[in-house]
Amino acid sequence: MSTLPGFLSVKVLRGVNLVSRDANGSDSYVVLNLDGQKLKTGVTKKTVNPVWNEDLTLAVKNASTPIKLVSTCISLYVCL
Repeated sequence: MSTLPGFLSVKVLRGVNLVSRDANGSDSYVVLNLDGQKLKTGVTKKTVNPVWNEDLTLAVKNASTPIKLVSTCISLYVCL
């Protein structure tokens, strides 16, 4: 991950036992929102255990502003 000031780098690894939206599994993806910016991982089709292994980088306008992590998943693993 980059340690440059002014940027937040997030490594999205995988989802585990996500809630299925249909009978064949879900088309899963992750969305990051920060200060009006929106980034999305690729879509992993028909699985409740998706693997993305993607790096997403957002610009941080004010380094003193707290960052809130919100999950709409049942299972969430965060590696800091």
